[in-house]
Amino acid sequence: MNETMRGSLFLILSSIGIAFFNYLLSIALSWLLEPAAFGMIGVSQSFIFLGSWFLIAGFPWVTAKTLARVPAVEYPTIYPILRGTLWGNLLLGLLLAGGLLLAFELRWLPLGDVYSPLLFWVAVIIFLIATRMTFNAVMQGRLHFGQLALVRTVEVLIQFATALLLVLNDYGAPGALAGFAFGTACSWILAFWFCRDLPFWFAKGFDKRALFALRPAIPFLLANLSMVLLVNLDLLALRFLSEPNVADELVGRYQVATVLARIPYFVCQSVVAIIFPLIARYAPQSQKAYQASRQALQLVISFILGLNIILVVASEPTITFFFPPVYLESASALRLLATSMAGIILIQTLTTILQARESIWIPAMLLPPAVLVQLLVAWWLVPNYGLNGAALASGMASLFALVAMGLATRYVFPALMSLAWGRLAKQGVAFLLLATIVAFLPPLGRLPTALWIATAVACYGVTLWGLHLIDHSIWDMLRQEHQS
Repeated sequence: MNETMRGSLFLILSSIGIAFFNYLLSIALSWLLEPAAFGMIGVSQSFIFLGSWFLIAGFPWVTAKTLARVPAVEYPTIYPILRGTLWGNLLLGLLLAGGLLLAFELRWLPLGDVYSPLLFWVAVIIFLIATRMTFNAVMQGRLHFGQLALVRTVEVLIQFATALLLVLNDYGAPGALAGFAFGTACSWILAFWFCRDLPFWFAKGFDKRALFALRPAIPFLLANLSMVLLVNLDLLALRFLSEPNVADELVGRYQVATVLARIPYFVCQSVVAIIFPLIARYAPQSQKAYQASRQALQLVISFILGLNIILVVASEPTITFFFPPVYLESASALRLLATSMAGIILIQTLTTILQARESIWIPAMLLPPAVLVQLLVAWWLVPNYGLNGAALASGMASLFALVAMGLATRYVFPALMSLAWGRLAKQGVAFLLLATIVAFLPPLGRLPTALWIATAVACYGVTLWGLHLIDHSIWDMLRQEHQS
């Protein structure tokens, strides 16, 4: 076990822990707040996700890719690029945060005055994330996954403690958002500390190479903005297309489905953070790039999509395990949303592979039409079908994008998408076993439910091992890269 491999495992494990604390906080808030206030937090978090994930994959991904391809002794030569990323994200953060506040003040966002303190904290969080993302990209590009994991872990732990403390002291939804902002500020300080040995912010002069190197940020931004909208637009559409007197309550109930359905998605984000710089190190058509891409895709299918299957098959037990019984009506929406999230996870993985292998315009061109599909379907279904209409809109958009991305990836990298029917059949058997065990889950209470699910996951893992679906190649590549 070398440092890089330990950091990679720590990043994945920390993502599971981060998801645990995030969802523990959401569960606590669902018990402490009324559905309408819980829905207001959901709307605010959607704005944060829109701002933060839009900021992640523009300039920072260019930085990560550049650092991944430069030897450590040559880091000072790319300081202008790193500084350009910092300034670019800073301006984007100001634009997003200021634009959100301006739209609210001008009544372009029909949310009501009750949202005023919440959107203030949303703007603060977006601005902090905008500048911190450059430091995150530096850690990612240098394969310092352990440091990146620690920054994320510190953020969520402090957010959990402060948000819960403020809500318990009757500060309500604004208190929860203030806690989120404090945790983000602490993680900013830690990320800056980890990057202090590369003082690129002190670099002087202007280098035209920085503008040339940062040009790929445009398609990165287009693709990532589309991904963020695919994940968050359903909740926002439910808020703005429902009757105003019940909109926040509906969002509060739908928030339960989104909180659970996004668990696999956030785990996938950590896998993506690992595989992007690893693939980006190689020439797009090289054998090593193909091998890393193939192993990453298989890793996501085997280990992450299993979580989606559990959420689809055991929607009611999952909700009652975590949330008050009043939210049980969200079960059908959770089944639909977990299915659509499986498609979004595969789309995110294919997008990352294409971007790391220099085919950056393919997702930038194919994903925005999927957002348009989601908007049109939501406008049609949400007023009549409420929660299920929002989930169906997400599902139809993800299906459209997945088909388009799959066909494009097969055209550009045909070997990557070639089907190994034997392996596909084995994976189907493993999925079927997992779904069957979970489907027979009886209503026995929290502890028996947890033991039953744990047994199902253990049987699934043994099946993967027995069918030789667990592949260590990607870890071997990480070890080789560290040694080289």
